[in-house]
Order: sequence, then C-alpha cells, then structure tokens
Amino acid sequence: MKEGFENYLSSILDIEMEDRGILHSVPEGLRKVLNYIKDKYNNPTVYIKENGINDYDDGRKSRGDILNDTFRIKYHEDHLQQLYKAIM
Repeated sequence: MKEGFENYLSSILDIEMEDRGILHSVPEGLRKVLNYIKDKYNNPTVYIKENGINDYDDGRKSRGDILNDTFRIKYHEDHLQQLYKAIM
C-alpha cells in the first residue's frame, strides 16, 4: 500500500481505519457506500455478490489456529452490523 493511502481513504470515508498490518478492515465504508447509493440513485436494489478478506497463511498454521479464526469472524460480524445499519 502506498504511503498516505490510509489517510486518503479515511478522508474520503470520514472514518478511522483499523490497522491490522497489511490488511485493513473498514466496515463503516460498506455502510457509507450503501447509504450514498441509496441517496444518490433513489434507493435501487443492490446485490453484494462477494465480501471477504484474505488472511496470509504460509502453510505453518496449526489446525487449531485455522479453526479459531477470530480475525475473519470479527471481519464478517463488523460488516454485517454495518449492513444492518444501512438497511435500517
């Protein structure tokens, strides 16, 4: 990621980005984009076909670490909460 890119995204979305090393999670961005589409285009039907995050794995993670994937669970939980806020 280019230096300053995080500040650029934060200024556009008016949010704080959660730093997780090279991976960033910005669940508020999903809500803000959906609200923008709703306001700008008269609340059209929107289909979200994919939403996820890739986690670096060099093949050395144990089975327990793979099954205890709190990072990905939190990612989806946070994004689903923001999706709910956008709908309500």
